[in-house]
Amino acid sequence: MFTGNGIGNVVKDAELKFVGSNKTPLCICTIAFNRSFKPKDATEWQSETAFIETNLWGSRGETLVNFLKKGQAVFVRGHFLTQSWENDDGAKHSKLLLRVDTMDLVNRVKTNGNGGATGTPTNPPASNKPVDDNDIPF
Repeated sequence: MFTGNGIGNVVKDAELKFVGSNKTPLCICTIAFNRSFKPKDATEWQSETAFIETNLWGSRGETLVNFLKKGQAVFVRGHFLTQSWENDDGAKHSKLLLRVDTMDLVNRVKTNGNGGATGTPTNPPASNKPVDDNDIPF
């Protein structure tokens, strides 16, 4: 299992679905993660952005959907999964997504003048009850 964590920004308002026979809450949210780097023989810094779909299951996702609005900074930790499907024409598709284990909202603050900035993780009132894997419909 490949795990990851990082700070990113919500790309668009999260959506909430209820899936499976148990109607388990699923919050779906795309987060943009930015990375800056300087290639070995380059003089200029470059940046790239990865857009990752995240899934938050259970009551945590049901609560956080109200806070995950476009532009909100978040700290996430979870594990990556590949979701595969076949469309009506028989073409196979797949995508990488992050199943979130923990997510914290990060308050935005002004930079300190030296290019540094810090944020304070905040947790909205939510149930910290872990999601039982048996509640997930696949």
